[in-house]
Amino acid sequence: MSEILNSIVSEVQAMRSGKFIPYHKMAAAVALIVTVIFSVIFSHSTVFEGKISVIDLDGSKASVHFIRALDASSYIHVQEVFRYPLERDFILRHDRVLGVLYIPDGFEEALKRSQSTGIKYFADYLNEAQNAEVIENKNSVAAVFGAPEAAATSAGIRAEIRRLYNPTFTATNGTLSAFLLFFSSLYLGLTVLMVPGRLRLTGAWEREVMMQSPLALLARAIPYALFYTAAICVMIALLTTFGQLRFAGNILLYVPALFLYALSIGWMGFIYAFKATNPGQGVELMIFLIPPGFILGGATMATGVLSHEAWLFSHCFPLTWLYHFQRDLVGRGLSADQMLTLYGALLIYLSILGLLLTLRFARERRRTRLELAVKLL
Repeated sequence: MSEILNSIVSEVQAMRSGKFIPYHKMAAAVALIVTVIFSVIFSHSTVFEGKISVIDLDGSKASVHFIRALDASSYIHVQEVFRYPLERDFILRHDRVLGVLYIPDGFEEALKRSQSTGIKYFADYLNEAQNAEVIENKNSVAAVFGAPEAAATSAGIRAEIRRLYNPTFTATNGTLSAFLLFFSSLYLGLTVLMVPGRLRLTGAWEREVMMQSPLALLARAIPYALFYTAAICVMIALLTTFGQLRFAGNILLYVPALFLYALSIGWMGFIYAFKATNPGQGVELMIFLIPPGFILGGATMATGVLSHEAWLFSHCFPLTWLYHFQRDLVGRGLSADQMLTLYGALLIYLSILGLLLTLRFARERRRTRLELAVKLL
């Protein structure tokens, strides 16, 4: 019995020693974060005011009234209306809207003649949950709007639905791809979070890191980013060849995104664990590195559930950016010029992380030199 009690006490002492992961703090922190923060972010579990775009080629009073009726719905917000043909993939880029509604020319004329007329809704099904309320309410509005004209005949508004980007409804194009990026990122995050603590524990921090430029510290993330990129590319190739993954884009556009993302994970991990004196202290910060991007990035839930402020906040976490690239390049197959905006935003994000890490490095080196000067005096 004494051996059992000693073992229990030994583990508790290890948690509190500062040389190992303080699980007693982590357990409380995770529970608090999930309960408080995410209960506020996920105040409702459905998409209110789901943003859609409309291509109105009719441009008539009837089509305008129909669009206004859609916008008045609690679950639909018409983000923009185009009066000319436009590529739907371009409209859906970067998760701007949940779908595109197409109103053909002759819409009003068909209703006046009590003829059946069709509209088409192109739904972004890279996340299957996000269009449920939009489709249901669109059909309801179409039925009510077409009812007066269809009272004496079988005419009315036929609402056709095209579910884009996951034609076979396989888990490979959704859940499996999301999990591949998530779990691979977890191990990358765990590794880079231990780097500062490892350097301090082995004495390399004072002996090497503080004697070099901040670029040398930034470069320590490069090998991890290269291995991450290579591993994901191999798995993507296998899933595309044998696992029904629909890779619609250009792999040469996707590879730089993987590398830059992995680099951002490394730099953010270095920032988080900068003061860690051992690897265990860095690992305890994992909850703030990878999981928020997985939860808020659109892999497990519809991004339309988030408020605008929460959507902006989600981009503080690297994994959110990678899911954007995954949907745009793998799912939607956007071209290079269509990806310039997202790549530019990612580079700005990466520059901010690099600047923050450089500032921490400069402050630490200044403090180290002052301490050395005091000792010499």
